Amino acid sequence: IWRLRVGGFASADAAKSFCDDLTSKGAACTVAAF
Repeated sequence: IWRLRVGGFASADAAKSFCDDLTSKGAACTVAAF
């Protein structure tokens, strides 16, 4: 199992867009606020 946390997005929408791109490539992704 691998886990990656990334940050630095300008907005939640930008993070969701990144997450959607990963999901379209077969990865699991969840947007969370820290």
